[in-house]
Amino acid sequence: LATGLLHSGNREDILITKNGGTSWNSSFYELSMSPPQYLNSIDLFSTRGIAVGNNGHIVRSEDSGNSWNIINKSSGLLRDVKFVTVDTVIAVGENLIVRSVDGGASWTWTNQTGSFKNVTCVNNLVYIGINGNTMLKSVDHGTTFTTLNLPFNYQGVLYLVNKNTLLAAGTDGVYVSKNDGITWGKYILPS
Repeated sequence: LATGLLHSGNREDILITKNGGTSWNSSFYELSMSPPQYLNSIDLFSTRGIAVGNNGHIVRSEDSGNSWNIINKSSGLLRDVKFVTVDTVIAVGENLIVRSVDGGASWTWTNQTGSFKNVTCVNNLVYIGINGNTMLKSVDHGTTFTTLNLPFNYQGVLYLVNKNTLLAAGTDGVYVSKNDGITWGKYILPS
């Protein structure tokens, strides 16, 4: 599955391939009257799929992305979405953290100050990246969060490799923590 901003900027589209990327077809398509309209991120867990985007749009699939239903249209920019479990899903965006505990059928919206860039998770651990020098960490499937202060300026890419190892992009290199974000090592990248 793939999604993103199309050149016209007023069309949401989810593409699907069933032959390793040789050909792609549209599995979800919607025109909007108020551009820009686009989906930013998509995630799958088993046969469930969730995609999120601009204007708070959330779409959901129960059949591995073959068909989609619109769950929410409101306001706000959602940038990323991840399944924590088959039932628990977290999406983040501009001043928003949204959470579902029923596989994306319904959502709880939390207005929270921050430019939340992405979310990553393994088992019950959830990390949310925020522009600047902090990130959020949850050890209870995203129910509650604590703030981690970073020794670098976070730049928008975050990946939890396993329950202890976290990778984050900084403005001056890639950082790795092997102890739950307590200490960080820096990898300097060639220019």
